[in-house]
Amino acid sequence: MAALAFGFSVVTRYAAIVFIPAALLFLLMNRCEAFSSLKERWKESLIFVFLSSLPIFTWLLSNSLLRGESTNRTLILNPVTFGHLEDLLNVFLDWLQVPYVNWLSTPLVLLLAGFLCWALLFSAASSTCKRIVGGLLMCFLAYIAFIFTSISFIDAYTPVDRRILLPAWLVLFLAVFLLLLEFWNRKVLAVPLMVALLMVMLVNIGQTKDQFQESVSRGIGFLEKGAAQSPLLQLVVQQKKVAGKTKTIYTNAADYVFILTGEEVERLPPTYIPVKKTDNPEFLTNMVGIVEQVDKGQAVIVYFNKFSWRQYDLPGDQYQQLFSLGSSYQLPDGYYFDKWIEPGSQM
Repeated sequence: MAALAFGFSVVTRYAAIVFIPAALLFLLMNRCEAFSSLKERWKESLIFVFLSSLPIFTWLLSNSLLRGESTNRTLILNPVTFGHLEDLLNVFLDWLQVPYVNWLSTPLVLLLAGFLCWALLFSAASSTCKRIVGGLLMCFLAYIAFIFTSISFIDAYTPVDRRILLPAWLVLFLAVFLLLLEFWNRKVLAVPLMVALLMVMLVNIGQTKDQFQESVSRGIGFLEKGAAQSPLLQLVVQQKKVAGKTKTIYTNAADYVFILTGEEVERLPPTYIPVKKTDNPEFLTNMVGIVEQVDKGQAVIVYFNKFSWRQYDLPGDQYQQLFSLGSSYQLPDGYYFDKWIEPGSQM
């Protein structure tokens, strides 16, 4: 079950793939009564890899058959900078509720790292505790390494912020929490640290909740209640039924439309390629072709204001200004550009 859970977590967000090799390494190193010999640990590790890979390969195969490519990613080179490392430090200090101060931040991080190393290598903690905490720290290091690898070779636009680093924080919190429980008999040391740790977690729960509520209100949460009641989305569905398959829909939220309606639509070309951090040289050429289709009544452009946080898209009102689109309809949550509205529709 654990292996399948790891596999489905990757389908949910591909960054979780780093936890599989970390868990595999943990299984190989975790010598206990149940798996005392190296042969038994290899056997269990192979079973783990097979089960955790099933959801992933099914997902990749489905993408290849339906979309023509498995991941929609290409390798690039964008080395991690000192700014990325500084962002990483700032986020963890923010989680610890410590302001970024040059003379304080580095010693604090070194103190936390030193505590974890001492607890794993030299303390009287039980071997079971050390194995579990060691496995958690492997996951933590693997996740951080993957984020920087992703920035360097896959998606240069990946932000090093609270949302992206949340899995690493939860794993690190759990590791420290288990160590403090192990030393609970040393109340002079453990009790104050445990109280401080729980207070930090409670504060962060509130801050994280506020952040995710903001993300949902800005449209990142496709499945929020208000999303399915979007007037513009309802118009898209209505026009799709009237026009059938005769018109192509271009939108800045193709994934949103597909998830909520099951309708296949085309993505509007971005002005900026985020994974490469470069301007899109084919933007104007692609848009001219789309506008020609709109003028011929072969396509429509649907722009959702709700997803304006995607900064690599042209703002909705500029499509009319730059490309002189024949007809436009402004709804509360966006724009609908069409040569004409099909007979039988209601605005």
